[in-house]
Amino acid sequence: MEAHTLEEFRAGLEKLSHASFHYHFIASRLRLHLGTNDFSNWLASSLGLGLLAQRVNRVDIYTNTLDSARAKLIKLVDEELTR
Repeated sequence: MEAHTLEEFRAGLEKLSHASFHYHFIASRLRLHLGTNDFSNWLASSLGLGLLAQRVNRVDIYTNTLDSARAKLIKLVDEELTR
């Protein structure tokens, strides 16, 4: 799956498997040694959405299920799209 716009990213979030979501949102924090996730990294570097990237990065991976974390990401993206 690829996304080139925030709209495409949002649509992709809804279709992403649990395994892919875990890989890009949780495992990437350890894999990249950046203290961030693939989604935040892409939002900041490819779309120039640094503030959204920071908000996405603050979604707590310890107090959310994969589904609730995905729902929070979608909500954050929706808020950005309505700006």
